[in-house]
Amino acid sequence: MGRIFLAGPDGLERASAYFGADTADHGSSDDIANDGSISDLEVSDGRQRLEAAINERICGYGGPLGLGGWNGINEVCAQPWNMGGPARESTPDGYSMPITVRLTENYRVPVAYIFSSYNTVERQVTMTARWEAGRVRLYQCTPPPYGPPPPASPPPDPGRWIGETGDSIAEGMRNFFGEVLAVADLTARSLHRLFT
Repeated sequence: MGRIFLAGPDGLERASAYFGADTADHGSSDDIANDGSISDLEVSDGRQRLEAAINERICGYGGPLGLGGWNGINEVCAQPWNMGGPARESTPDGYSMPITVRLTENYRVPVAYIFSSYNTVERQVTMTARWEAGRVRLYQCTPPPYGPPPPASPPPDPGRWIGETGDSIAEGMRNFFGEVLAVADLTARSLHRLFT
């Protein structure tokens, strides 16, 4: 099993994730195996899992108790300002910077007929981290040009919704009672004919 780590400039771990043959069903691929070498496919698998781990971890700042919330900031913990980039105020949406991740993989080495020992191999890879609309995207290659997300759709108008719902209810009641009146009228005529 392998593990991928992202450390900040202070050397402290910001995020980590497991990758490799033991984490998911990779079929019979020879590129993903605990064989003592970290392939590019394993790096790609680790990058995807690390990206998910980074975006799961939300930190809060400010607010009434200093933990985010009302009038505070809730954001992904790994931000440019704490990863060695510019200050929060001068970081535009779509800001990207190079980061170095460390991958380790434990593998088994047979020693004797039934005995084996475990060794660890390590690889460092430089990637590009880009902050897009509050989330972090990791790229192993040159990232494509950034396009900001489209503006959010306007919130629905409750007055229009209430009016449309009322019209639908009124139409349904007209149809229901119109059918009831038609059946009653038909029944009354039939009874009138029967008794005359």
